[in-house]
Amino acid sequence: MEFTNFVLNFMQVFTLVSVLTLIFSFLLKNKKNLIYLGYYLILLVMINYFVITQKDFIFENFPKQAYGMLILLLLSYFVFFRSVYFFIREKKSERNST
Repeated sequence: MEFTNFVLNFMQVFTLVSVLTLIFSFLLKNKKNLIYLGYYLILLVMINYFVITQKDFIFENFPKQAYGMLILLLLSYFVFFRSVYFFIREKKSERNST
């Protein structure tokens, strides 16, 4: 029961973050890359928190899904650092063009 409540709270926070990201990306179109960079960082922190706090329960009851969660975590690192790279590259090109 505790795990179910944790997952429901996790999904509520995920939904709230996703909706806020969508709203702010429409309102602040010139800062869209920075907003999505923050979104990926928040998702990375949320997935890390989920895996760290629930690792014993997940590995005992859902071993196959636990490895999928670890793969998702590694993919999240890749997406975040790729977004950071593209953001820095874009800022450098803007600075060089002016």
